[in-house]
Amino acid sequence: MYKGKAWWLPLQEPIAPDQLLKMQMWLRQTYNERRPFATLQAAKAGMIFLNRLGLGNKLDLSALFCSELVTAALQIAGVVDPYINPSKQTPADVVNFPCFSHPPILIKSFPSRCKPQ
Repeated sequence: MYKGKAWWLPLQEPIAPDQLLKMQMWLRQTYNERRPFATLQAAKAGMIFLNRLGLGNKLDLSALFCSELVTAALQIAGVVDPYINPSKQTPADVVNFPCFSHPPILIKSFPSRCKPQ
């Protein structure tokens, strides 16, 4: 039902099966815990001046925002530098991770999964 644009960033290399399993297990656990959306953290991640002052987000995965979730998942899969703080990553940071193929692919429409009744 999302009416906006959606982009797809394929990985340059496939994730090793054991690493993929670790990532999937973490994502399922995170989903099952119903971790809340980290609204304040998401806003702070985009405020570069806070990071320069040492007031940026500290690592905290108890609540998550989109780019934080993606960064943490890719770290668990072993494709993103483990020293990056997921809680400081913006969508612009994530799309520039070297593990992704570039340029991103714009997806203009999604096939319907529901059969008309």
